[in-house]
Amino acid sequence: MTRMGMAGFFAAAMVGACNETVTTTSTAGSSNQTITSVPTMMAEATPAMTATSGAAAAATAEATPAAGPTNVLNLNLPKINKSDYFATLHTTKGDITVKFFPEIAPKHVTSFIYLSTIGYYDDAPFHRVCKDFMMQGGDPSGQGSGGPGYTVPREFNARKHVKGVLSAARTPDPDSAGSQFFLMFTAYPSLDNQYSVFGQVIDEDMSVVEDYHKTVAVPQSVPGCRPKSLEKIKNVTVFTKDTK
Repeated sequence: MTRMGMAGFFAAAMVGACNETVTTTSTAGSSNQTITSVPTMMAEATPAMTATSGAAAAATAEATPAAGPTNVLNLNLPKINKSDYFATLHTTKGDITVKFFPEIAPKHVTSFIYLSTIGYYDDAPFHRVCKDFMMQGGDPSGQGSGGPGYTVPREFNARKHVKGVLSAARTPDPDSAGSQFFLMFTAYPSLDNQYSVFGQVIDEDMSVVEDYHKTVAVPQSVPGCRPKSLEKIKNVTVFTKDTK
C-alpha cells in the first residue's frame, strides 16, 4: 500500500485512458446546484427545492465556480491496470475510505485526487446531510456554492446509486460538476445515469457513514438539509494498493 503526494500521483499517471481535457473556467460568481429525485428537474433553468412522493430535493453544489487557475487538469494520463486507487477522508466523526472507479469516471477521479493533494478539502464541512438520502461535502465555504475554478464533464455510467456510493454533485447542466460530491445513505434509483458515480466506500468504513446518518442527518424537509452538527473533513490521504 503506497501513500501518494501530488508529484507521485502525476508521475504514476494513474487514472486510466483520460485523454480528454477537463473543461475549465475563470469566470467569477456562483449559484447553487441541485440533485433531485426527479430526473426532469435537470431541464429546468433554475434549480429549486422540489418534493416528489414525499422526498424533498437533495444536494447542492456549484454552478459557475469562483475564479481559479485554468487548465489545472489538462492531463493526458495513460491507463495503468496494476493498482487500485483509494482516498481516506479523515473526518471529525472518523475515517471514510473510498475506492475509486477510474475505469468509468477517470476525469472525476483525477479531479478528486488533484484537489485532495493540494489540500482543497482540508476543513471542508459536510454542509448537507439528508436523512434517508445522502451526505454532501466538497465546498470549503460550507455554503454549497463554492467550486475549484473549473468544471468536469459528465461521466454517467452503469453504476447504481446504492448505499456507500460516491458521486458528483452538479447543476442541471450535466457538464457542471466541480469539487462537490455526495455519499449515499441508501439506494436512490432516480439518480442512476443522471449523476457521475466515481467511487464506493469500503465495507470496513460504512459504520462511519451510518453514524453520520444516525446522528447528523436531518429530514429532507429541513431547508438546505443543514445538519444537526457541522462535521468536517480534516484532510484527505490518497493511496494505492497493488492488484494481482
